[in-house]
Order: sequence, then structure tokens, then C-alpha cells
Amino acid sequence: MFSEAIVRGAFLRASLRGVLGVALGLALPSCDFRGLKKDLKRADNHPSIQVRVDVENWTGLPLVVGLLDVSADSSLPDTPAAKAPMEKPGVHEFFVKPGQYRVLAYEDTNANYIWEQGERVGAYKAFEPVEIKEGKKPSVAVEITDVMPAIVNPIAAGDPNQKWQRVGVVTEIDDSRFGAAFGPLGMWTPLTFLEQPGAGLFFLQPFEPGKTPVVFIHGMVGYPQEFKTLIDGLDRERFQPWVFQYPSGLSLETLANGLAFDLNELARRFEYGSEVCIVAHSMGGVLSHLFIDKHREEAARQVRALVTIVSPLGGMPSAAAGAKWAPVVVPSWRDLDPNGETIRHLLERDLPEDLRYALFFGHIPAEPGSDGTVALISQLIPRAMEAADEVVGFSAGHAEILRKERTSKELNRVLADLCVTKQAGLTSM
Repeated sequence: MFSEAIVRGAFLRASLRGVLGVALGLALPSCDFRGLKKDLKRADNHPSIQVRVDVENWTGLPLVVGLLDVSADSSLPDTPAAKAPMEKPGVHEFFVKPGQYRVLAYEDTNANYIWEQGERVGAYKAFEPVEIKEGKKPSVAVEITDVMPAIVNPIAAGDPNQKWQRVGVVTEIDDSRFGAAFGPLGMWTPLTFLEQPGAGLFFLQPFEPGKTPVVFIHGMVGYPQEFKTLIDGLDRERFQPWVFQYPSGLSLETLANGLAFDLNELARRFEYGSEVCIVAHSMGGVLSHLFIDKHREEAARQVRALVTIVSPLGGMPSAAAGAKWAPVVVPSWRDLDPNGETIRHLLERDLPEDLRYALFFGHIPAEPGSDGTVALISQLIPRAMEAADEVVGFSAGHAEILRKERTSKELNRVLADLCVTKQAGLTSM
């Protein structure tokens, strides 16, 4: 095992390289910062509505919150604009186009994502429209009670198309949308990325009941094709690969909420009886841990195992330097600050009882305390090592580790050991 002095020395060298990289970045790719500034300004000005859902005498039933687009013709019914599941009362934010909307929420007693007679429902001011203007972000509250609003029929309408989200779309891993060109785009212009190519949780083959989904999650400036070796080597007799593609410049909490939405949507749509397993590289590991912490009940129900690969669980000093010195700050940089809220509280709570965890770390021979990007002291924080069922080391660089045959073999072994779902366990008895 590496000595603490070697690991800390590598951490310092990686920090200096990160700071120098940020300094050089400030001098050279000014177009990136201009694009980021423009994109973040667009995001700040994009209309949205925050809906707080309260439930009288809530008994733990799942909830759905939604918006109806008010029809310009009073003789025509309103149309669904957006809706989202909620595991408990709280706040959900919808990003929408300017217009008038009715706001509602209901208890989804049978978890079919459709309002039905007998399910308690609440509406903002008895279905009074809310006007959302360009650049405005109103907040409203809806309370679900035993008193039924006068108008409820529109709630039963079909699912709206969620803007920017592609959920359950079958796409080949070689598709250009999963290529390297979209990695930098997702960090520097996240809103543009959401419009094209768009974020979402994609299938790489038609859904097959009985095979455990394995969700691959890339890191900062990452892209799904980085996982091609691991996906090609995945045991397809037992597992089916999915990829979560997202703009890595957004805040990790926003991305964790998106992952939760996608998993809920697929669980509802396909009614798969087993939990998923997550394989996450670099910052994707931080995102995955944040998802598990922020959506604990959903993660306990849906996620059977997590594998993080060379993830900066202790943060990145270079991200902190970027957040401090850059003329425009990428939101996810703040989440990787070693002294920031996300990293300081990561793994503060134990993982859900039945969720298994494997930690893959890497180093390069020329610098045994680092993989060339993330120092071992950040990959191997004590809280993560204590939580892990397995800790596996590799002599490989930060991106190289995803292309190693040994990584593929170890991943299949770990998934076979840890990613045994309740459904699979029953089948094998």
C-alpha cells in the first residue's frame, strides 16, 4: 500500500497542475468562457416554476406533480405540459416556455402515474391559471387534501413529452451523439447541450425483462463512448447496458434530480422487478453518491449496487481554484471543491442497508499517488473505503482505466458478486 507521504505529495502535485491548468485556461480558451457565460445567462433567464406540494395526513403514498398548458380556446381542454413523480412532499421545479399553466398534484395510490377516481388531488387556487413570463420564476404551493377540486378530468390525460429528456430511447453506443465532441459541449454550454443532443437515460438494446440494467455514468467533460470497452465486455446473459448522458457543467444536485426522474420514469414504464446497478467514472461517482443521498428512499428501492471508478470523492483542488479565479464559474466545479458543501457531506450518512458498493481506484507507475488526474487521497477517502464491500486497484491512468481488459473482467466479477438483484436471487434458487 502507498505511504501517506507519497499520497499527499501526489495530491499536492495534482493540485498545482490543476491550478496551472485553470490559469492557462483563463489565458487561452476565452471563447469557452464567453460561451459558458452566455449559456448560464440563458439558463438564469429561462422561465420556470417551483411547486411546493404539501399533503394533509400523508401516509407515505407516492405523489405526482404536474402542469397543464391552458388552452387558448376555452372550448378545448388543457393539454399536459409536464409532470414528475415525488417520493415525498416537497418542492419540484419545472422549466417551461412562457405561457399560462394550471398546477396540480395527486396521490398516485397504485403508482401508475395517472390520476384515477378516488385518488386525492390538490390544485393551486382551484385550478386558477398561473402566468409564467420570460425570465420569471414564480413559486406556488399546492396542498392535497380530502376536498376534491371542481375540475379533475384533465389530470388523467396522457403523458407529456418532457423537454430535453430522452428516457428509454434505444440508441447504439457508436451513435455520434455519444461521442467525444459532446463532452466539452456539456461542460461549457450545458443549456445548448440540453437542446442538442439532449440529456437522458438511454437503452443500448431493446428492454429485456429478467436482465439487470447496468447504468453507465460518465464524468466531467465525459461522454458515453468512453465506456465502450466495458459495455462490449459486459455479460449480456445477465445484464443490459444503459447510459446516462448529461451536461457535466450543471450543478450535481440538478443532475442527481434528473437521474432520479429518469429512473422513476423507466421503472413506471417498464415495470422491471429488479433494481439497477450503477457504474460511474470520475465525477459520475460523486454524482451517483449525491443521488443516493438526496433520493435515499428511491435509491434504496431501485439501486442494488454501485461501482465508482477513479472518482474524486475527496474533491478536486483544481475545481476549487477554477471556482475562485475563473471569470465565469462552471456550476459543477463548486460541487468538486474539497471544502464545498457537496464533498464535505458526501457519504456522511451510511449507504442504504442493502446497497452494495465497490470502489475502483487507479494510479500510474510514474506517479504512484495519482492516476494523472485524481490523487489517491481523493479516490480513497476513509468514508468511502469503510462503506465499500470491495476496493480494487489498477495500474492505469484516469481515462485509460476504462479501456483496460482487466477493468472489464473485474467489473463483470464485481457485478456478478454484488449486483445480484432480489429478482435474480429468487430465480437462481
